[in-house]
Amino acid sequence: MQWERAIFAIGMFSLFEAVIQNEIKVEKGSAFKELKQKLEKNNKIVLLENFELFYYAINVLKHGKGASYTKLLEKRNSLPFKITPANSSFRNEGDVSEIETLIYVDDKFLESCLEVICQCYEELFGITS
Repeated sequence: MQWERAIFAIGMFSLFEAVIQNEIKVEKGSAFKELKQKLEKNNKIVLLENFELFYYAINVLKHGKGASYTKLLEKRNSLPFKITPANSSFRNEGDVSEIETLIYVDDKFLESCLEVICQCYEELFGITS
């Protein structure tokens, strides 16, 4: 289930990026930049911060340890999801079902990620999703 949830989360975020690219006709790779600029311009700082947390989490799911993981570790006590601690391979030692994703993708993670996507969509396009 962990792999399936991780794949679902990555796909959900990727599709959101594709929708932005298609709707506002921006170059590939700049959709989230446009979104972040609009959130900042509209003073939606909390939403921007939440979006960035999930953006970093998705990057960690896709690429593993790196800059995004480091940024999440700096905020590990206030994250809306669980991450594997630094210098560790597992969150729950002895849990044979755990996989090395560094981010714990449970139903709460998926629901929170979708909520942030929907709020960003509404802010960007002024339409309730």
